[in-house]
Amino acid sequence: MKFKKTAKITALAVFVGASVGSAAFLDIDKRTLLKVLFYFAFAVITIAIGSRNKSVARIIVLSVFVTTLALPLSFSIFNNVSGSIARPLPEGLEFGMFQIVPLLLVILNRSSARIISSPHNFSIKTVKFIALFSALGFVSIFYQYNANPLASLWGAVFIMFMAGLIIITSNNISFNEAFLGLWWGSVGATILQTIFVIAYPILNIHGATTLFSSTTEVWIARDMTPRALGTTDNPNSLGSYLSMLIPIFVASYKAGYNKKLSSFLIMVLLGDIFLTQSRSALVSTIISCVFVFWIMDADKKIIKKTIVVLIASMVPVMLFLFTPWGEMLFMSTNAQDMLLARQIYWDIALNLWYNHPLLGVGLNSQVDYISRNINLGVVAIMGSNFVETNPIHNIYLLVADENGIIGLICWISIYLTIVFRSVKGIVREKVMLNRIPFGFAIGSLIAFLIESLFGWENYRILPWQQISLIIILLLLTGKESVFNSNI
Repeated sequence: MKFKKTAKITALAVFVGASVGSAAFLDIDKRTLLKVLFYFAFAVITIAIGSRNKSVARIIVLSVFVTTLALPLSFSIFNNVSGSIARPLPEGLEFGMFQIVPLLLVILNRSSARIISSPHNFSIKTVKFIALFSALGFVSIFYQYNANPLASLWGAVFIMFMAGLIIITSNNISFNEAFLGLWWGSVGATILQTIFVIAYPILNIHGATTLFSSTTEVWIARDMTPRALGTTDNPNSLGSYLSMLIPIFVASYKAGYNKKLSSFLIMVLLGDIFLTQSRSALVSTIISCVFVFWIMDADKKIIKKTIVVLIASMVPVMLFLFTPWGEMLFMSTNAQDMLLARQIYWDIALNLWYNHPLLGVGLNSQVDYISRNINLGVVAIMGSNFVETNPIHNIYLLVADENGIIGLICWISIYLTIVFRSVKGIVREKVMLNRIPFGFAIGSLIAFLIESLFGWENYRILPWQQISLIIILLLLTGKESVFNSNI
């Protein structure tokens, strides 16, 4: 026992020393070093817990992952992509929790599981589309019109990591462990983001806005009204993230799972989203919440009910956006300008797609192509500099521009398989508790797809991880369709 304890202490000392030495040698900044030390501490603690109870350790691993999704814990190495462009996918080899979590789950592997086993049919379809999308990114490195092949390379590598996260995680954790980790991690994420929302704008603690990013100054106010951004770098990013998070509590409330806590968290999240002043997040949240609330009761007449629910969900949207009260709160003086700006943006994207319809101009490099090959002249409202440094504010057009019609079909197919799997699950499952994962998936996908029409935040690292977690949970419902009432 003494030898094992000494060995562990020695290993810890060696790792810390190696981390500090490597940081000094590679000139790594203090924040990155702190992230490395956090990963190590996280790994040591969970492995120690796993030595006593592997199931609890696996739940903790996933819940910490979900809680910290919106924290900027990842960092890039080999980042040699030049330019000051707001790129949706990584500019270097991204390292973060999405690699740590699968590794830890393999270490904490159940005795009956393999690292990678034959996946369920749903996983085959979905992961194949993700892998194909990544492969298209790798191929796009060699496109004649690719203005930044390195950006395409690192973007494709990141998407490949997402496929690995799905496959490895789903084969090294049970459904009940995944559900508990995801549910309580969502609780933790809500608490974490709400703390920072209270700090700013409610308490007006300005330092909270620059704690994780130095570029937030531009976005923290609209018409002199402060906006919440939590631990993200943009209020729209926070709104998008929370709009995909809230459906798990709506589905849980409807199913009677932790009903009081779920209802409280729904109200808290609605308040957080309200304070972001993100119009697209508000609209997508309303529609997805109404949809989940009604669809949880669906039967074989789900198509008719879907149409009714979609129509019904538009009523609160209209009240929020097109009544004097709604216009005063959300349709501020820049609303018309922002709509016009997007129309100008979309015209540029459509022209680019028209010129490169089949394969596009290369993954993660659309902005590079525009800045180098298109003479924008005078661009109303935004200015040409903004267009040359920011992606198109419509993910469907962004994917079409970068990956062509082939990539767009592949990208949409990822989400269609999730929707079809969830609808089948809702119809098949008679026990309300068993419908929670499907209601959550449908609600999150609705919010995701609506917001994708108006911005590019949902193409960034954070939403990719959220979608991956949804796929993992749905895959496990295919393997283990029984909900453990003890959780």
